[in-house]
Amino acid sequence: MIYVAILVLVWLLPTFVFVVAAMFAILASLAGADAAPSTLPPPVELVGAADIGV
Repeated sequence: MIYVAILVLVWLLPTFVFVVAAMFAILASLAGADAAPSTLPPPVELVGAADIGV
């Protein structure tokens, strides 16, 4: 049973990564360009999209 839980977590991980990246992008856009993290959102978002299959 623990193996099934681990598999589900690994399967859902890209979705959580994509959601976190989207939250960072939204917060950065609301805070303005000055507070935008310039390095974090694009690579994480690309990895999430690639894993999800978008």
